[in-house]
Amino acid sequence: MEASTPFPAPSQAEGNMMRFNAFSSQGVKRPNLDIFYTEINWQGITGPGQVASRAKFCRDMRIQPKDMRSLESNFSGLTISVRGESIIINTDGFRALINPESVAMLNDPLVAYKEYQHLPGFQDLMGYKDEQRRGRKAPTTSNILSTFLALGSILDVIFGSLEEELHILKAAVRALLSTLDREISSKIMERLLQSTHQLQDFVARCATLQNSLDKISEQGKKTFQSRLSPDSQKTFLGQQEEEQAWNDTHQADLATLVEQYSAQEMIEEVGVMARHLQMKEDTANLKINTAQIDLVYVGLKLEVLTVGVTLGALLTGAFGMNLKNGIEETDYAFAVAAAVILGVCCASVLVGWLCIRRIGRNL
Repeated sequence: MEASTPFPAPSQAEGNMMRFNAFSSQGVKRPNLDIFYTEINWQGITGPGQVASRAKFCRDMRIQPKDMRSLESNFSGLTISVRGESIIINTDGFRALINPESVAMLNDPLVAYKEYQHLPGFQDLMGYKDEQRRGRKAPTTSNILSTFLALGSILDVIFGSLEEELHILKAAVRALLSTLDREISSKIMERLLQSTHQLQDFVARCATLQNSLDKISEQGKKTFQSRLSPDSQKTFLGQQEEEQAWNDTHQADLATLVEQYSAQEMIEEVGVMARHLQMKEDTANLKINTAQIDLVYVGLKLEVLTVGVTLGALLTGAFGMNLKNGIEETDYAFAVAAAVILGVCCASVLVGWLCIRRIGRNL
């Protein structure tokens, strides 16, 4: 069983490395009783309870029980005891029970939320406060100075990490602002290009319209000048006289043609035209009726097929519901049932088809 532990701040004795079981530390039963543990680099871990990447922060190590005393310098208040095949480790931050096949670790809740209380300077300061409360004699000035120096070193570490985070945040903000500037500039250039193309199209259309207006004005001027000349006026008057004469001739021919037919003949012609229209209307109605009858036939055929399929489904359901009477135990029961169902379906469809054909013949 494994459990994650808080990451206490490193002391001067620890250097840059802290060794304790945090991720997948395990003991393997070997003849020489080697203890396998995990070495974790504390750099980059800023608070208790954080989980780091094993590939980035961890590496597996091993040590023998006789060499475990060398670890005492890396932990404050470390005690190690061996009981049979188990090893018990007590520190300020956690307790570990190491067996040949597993490692059990228990966190100290007081230490989990007080990250720096294991430091000697911090402990001296807390003891100084307790002594003041109890009315005992305070420690010397050198002890107080060392305590404040320890606190100053802790604050320097905290401020350094905050400054690094501030620099990272500033760099991220600068990158974001540059990205926004690029996006805004690209959008503005895109809009400018689009507006430029639209303006070019509008200018081209205006030029085409101007050319058309110039041509129309030139043609109007030429026509006006040609009509102002005497020859053109004579030609125009001659054309008008010819058109008037042709209209008079056409009207005279139409009047002569109307006079040749009497009122009775005109009535007969109108009647013939009416009969032709009636015949065309009857033909159209016949075609429409034929199409409707065809649609009715198709509908009847579909209904017959539907009735046959429904009847087959009902027979199949009835056969399935009556399986409890033992009919299915015979070898030919399902074959006979299938033949009966198919025969009834085909017979119903055939009878319906014949009825539809008989109806069509009667019509």
